Amino acid sequence: MVFDKSKFIPRFIQEAREHLGTLKRGLDASKETPENLRVDDELVRTAHTIKGSAKILGFQQVAAISLKLEEILRSSQKQELDMTEDIHSLLVSSSDLLDVFINQIARGETITTDIDNILENLDQALSGEYTAPAIPKPEEPPVPSQPQPQVQEQTAAQPDEVSAKKAPTEKKSGGFDRSKFVARFVDEAREHINTLNEGLINLETQPGNLEILDQIFRVSHTLKGSSKILGLKPISLLAHRVEDVLDALRNNRFSFNNPLCDLLLKSVDLISEFVEEISQGKTLDTDIRPLIETLESAARGDKVKPLKSSQLTKAVHDSEDGGESGLVKKQDQTPQTMFKTAMSDTVRINTSKLDDTVKLMGEIVSNHIRMKQNVLDIDEVTKLFNKYLDQLGTVQKSPEGPLNGQTAEIIDEARSIHDKLKALSSQTRDVMSFQSLVTDDLREKVLRMRMLPLSTVLDGFPRLVRDISNACGKQVKLEITGGETELDKKIIERIGDPLLHMVRNSIDHGLETPDIRNDQGKSESGTISISAAYEGGHVLITITDDGSGIPVDKIREKAVMKKIYDEETAQNLPESEIINLIFRPGFSTTALVTEVSGRGVGMDVVRDNIVKHLKGSLQIETKKNKGTSFFIRLPLTLAVMRVMLVSLGETQVAIPLNSIREIIRVPTDSLIEVVNRYAVSLRDQIIPVTELKTLLDTEDGALTDQKLSQSNLVILIVAMGTEMLGLIVDEIVTEEDMEIKPLPDHMKHNELVSGITLSGKNEIVLVLQITRLFGLARESREEWFQEKAFDSGPGKLRILVVDDSVSTRHVEKNILEAKGYKVDLAADGVEGFEKAMENQYDLILTDIEMPRMDGFTLTESLRQENRYRHTPIIILSSRSDEADKQRGMDAGANGYLVKGIFDPQQLTNAIQNLVQ
Repeated sequence: MVFDKSKFIPRFIQEAREHLGTLKRGLDASKETPENLRVDDELVRTAHTIKGSAKILGFQQVAAISLKLEEILRSSQKQELDMTEDIHSLLVSSSDLLDVFINQIARGETITTDIDNILENLDQALSGEYTAPAIPKPEEPPVPSQPQPQVQEQTAAQPDEVSAKKAPTEKKSGGFDRSKFVARFVDEAREHINTLNEGLINLETQPGNLEILDQIFRVSHTLKGSSKILGLKPISLLAHRVEDVLDALRNNRFSFNNPLCDLLLKSVDLISEFVEEISQGKTLDTDIRPLIETLESAARGDKVKPLKSSQLTKAVHDSEDGGESGLVKKQDQTPQTMFKTAMSDTVRINTSKLDDTVKLMGEIVSNHIRMKQNVLDIDEVTKLFNKYLDQLGTVQKSPEGPLNGQTAEIIDEARSIHDKLKALSSQTRDVMSFQSLVTDDLREKVLRMRMLPLSTVLDGFPRLVRDISNACGKQVKLEITGGETELDKKIIERIGDPLLHMVRNSIDHGLETPDIRNDQGKSESGTISISAAYEGGHVLITITDDGSGIPVDKIREKAVMKKIYDEETAQNLPESEIINLIFRPGFSTTALVTEVSGRGVGMDVVRDNIVKHLKGSLQIETKKNKGTSFFIRLPLTLAVMRVMLVSLGETQVAIPLNSIREIIRVPTDSLIEVVNRYAVSLRDQIIPVTELKTLLDTEDGALTDQKLSQSNLVILIVAMGTEMLGLIVDEIVTEEDMEIKPLPDHMKHNELVSGITLSGKNEIVLVLQITRLFGLARESREEWFQEKAFDSGPGKLRILVVDDSVSTRHVEKNILEAKGYKVDLAADGVEGFEKAMENQYDLILTDIEMPRMDGFTLTESLRQENRYRHTPIIILSSRSDEADKQRGMDAGANGYLVKGIFDPQQLTNAIQNLVQ
C-alpha cells in the first residue's frame, strides 16, 4: 500500500510553525546574553518533533537541520557545549531557514536549496569549533583612510563598490539570498516600530522605568541587526543612533525629557516610512543627515534642538560630491525586484476583489432564502394537489357518481405524479439542508477574510493622544484593551475618525489641566480608557475619561441662546435629552476656536458615521466631576445580517436579531396603563411598549383600539444597551441571515431605516434602525406626558427616582411627570445619594438591588442627614417577601410597593398621601 503523505502535510505545516515559534521565543529570550540561554526539555523536544515529522513525510532538508539543532541544544542542556554568540546566531539563522522551507512546503514547492554549507557549520558548532556566521552579511563599505565622524563609518557604499545594476537576487558566498527574508523583516519591523512608539510614550510618563527602557533598547538593537544583515543601511543607521541614545539613558548620562522623546519618535517615524517604502519596492532617497547629527548630539548629552520636517527632504539631486555623509543612496538599496520575490505564506489581492467576493456571497445567501421559499411553495402545491385527488377519490367511490374507467386511469396517473412531486420535494429539502451548512460555512469564512483587528486603528492612538494632550497643556494616560477584537474591514476603515474625534473631545473638553485636577483631589494625569469586546452579534467599544463630565447646564444655556428651546422648556427637559444636543450640527459650548476644537463640527458627523453608515448606536453617560463614557455598538459586518422578519398588517419589516432580547406573548389586560400609554412588567423591570405600525406610520406609537381589543399581544423586547422597549407586532414571520443592501438615494434621509433586503418571495423588506426607533418612541412618550402634565397641580414638588434599570426609571418618570411632578433620575444608590446632597427633594423613590449601593443602604444613609430625616421615601422593588418589607421599614422607608403587582394609580396615591 502506497503511503499518501499529502493528507498529513497541512497538519505538519501547522505544527511545525507552532514548534518554530516556541524555538524562536526561547532563542530570542537570550539574544543579548547567549551564554545564559536556558535550554529546557521543551526546546529539545521541539527540535526533535520537527525532525521526526519531517523525516516521516520525506522533507529531508528540514529533518537534517532539525537533527543538528536537536543535538546542539541537547549538548548545551547537558553543559557539554558552551553557548557562544556565534553559535546562538547560527541557531537563529537555522530556525529562519526552517521557516523558509516550511513556507515553501505550504505553497506546494519543492525544496531545492543546498544545505551542505549550513550542515557543516552546525557540525562545527556541535564540536565547539564554530566561529563564523552561517549566513554571511553583505559586504561592508571600506573604512575611510582619513578620520571621519562616527556617522560616516556605516553610511552608504560608493557607486563603484556596490552596483545598482547588480542582479536583484544575486547570492553572496555561502548561498545567502537575502530576498527570501525581506517580507519577514517588514512584518517584524512593523511590530518593532509599534513597540518603540508605545514604549517611548510610556517612558515619557514613567521616565525612571528601566523595564520599559531595556525593552525598547533591545528592540532598537534587534531592528539595527536585522536591517544591517539585509543591507538596509538607512534603517540600520537610524536604529543604531536611536540605540546609542537609549544606551546613554540606561547608563544615566542624562535624563529623559519631552524634546528627547520628540526626537526619538521622529526617528521612529522615519524608520516606519522606510519600512513601508521597502514593502512597496520603492527606493529610499531621503536625506537623513540632519536627523543623524541631532541623534549623535543627543547621545553626547547636548541639548536637543527642534528638528523641522522640512530638514528631511528627498535627496535625488543632493550631495554630488559622492562623500559618505549619511545620505541614503540608490545604490545602497536592495533593488525593487528583490522585494517582489520576497517569501510570504499569504496571497495579496486587491480589496475590491475581496469586496466583490463578499457581495457575491451575499447574493448566494439571498438566493438560498428564495430557494427555501420555493420549496415551501412546492410543498403547498403538493398539499393542494393531494387534497384535490382525495376529493376526486371520494367522488369515484360515491354510488351517485362513479367515474368512468378512463377518468380513473387519469386519477391514478395524477397520484403517481403527486408521489413523484412529493419525493422531489423531500430530495430538494435534503439538498437545501446540506446547502444551508455549506452556505453558512462559506458566509463565515468569506466574512472572516475581510475582518481586521481593532488594533489596526488603535495602535496609532497613543502617539496621537500624546500630541493632542501636549497641544492642550494636559497630562493624559491612555489605556487600551480589546485591540484584538475583529470587525469588518469596511467598518474598520470608517470607525477611526469618529473614535479619534471622541478621544480629542475627551482631552480638550473633558479632562482638566493638572492644576485644576490637583485642586479637586485628582491625580495630575487624566486617564482615557478605550475598550472593545464582543457583545452578542455586536462589538461594544467604550471610551471613558475621568474628567469633569459634560457641562449639562452650559448646554442648556447654549440651547436657549441659540433659540433651540425657550428657557422654561430647557429647564424641564431631562438630562439625557439635553446631552443629545451635542449631536446637533454647529453646536459647541467652547467659546475659543482652536485647531483641536470649538468649531462646532464633529459630533453630528460622528453620530452619522456610527448610526447611518455603520448601522451602529451611540450612547453617552456622564457624571459631574467623575467623567464621561461613550458606548458604541457596531455590527460585526455590514454585508450580511441575521434579522427577524415580522408582519405589520400586509407589510413585512426586518429587525436586527442582535437587538432583540426576547419575544413574549402576553394577555392584553396584563398591560400597565400610564395615561393612555402602556408598559409591561417583566422580571423586575417595567418596560414601555409601543405599537410598531403606528410608530412607523404616525411617529406616535400609541396602541390602537384594534390592538387593545385583542386577547393576546406579540411583543418583541428590543434592547439598546441597558434600555429596553417593547414593540407590538402582528406576527413573527421567520428568522434569516439576509444580505443587507444600501438605501436608494430617495430613502437615504429616512432615519428609521438602515437598509433594505429581499424576502424569499423577492419582495423588498425595510431593515429598521433600532437606535432611531428608541429615540422616536421616547420622544413621543415625552411629548404626550408633557402635554398631559401641563395643567397638573403639584408641579413644584420635586421627586428623585433611583433605579438601575433605564426602562423602569423612565416609566416611573413618565408616570410622575404626567401627574405634574418634577422628576430627576439616578442610576444607583451612590449617584442617588450624590444628587440628594446637591439638591433638595420632596420625595425619593428607590429600587433595592442596584450596583455600588442598594436601596436599603441609601435609605439608611439619607436618614442620617438632617434635611432628609423626615422626607418621604418609597421603596419600589420586585422583592415581595415580608422580611424585605420589614427591613425596608427598619431602614426608614415610609412605603413599600412591589413591581410584580405594580399599579401606577397605587404609586401616585401613595405619593399624594405622603407629600400631603
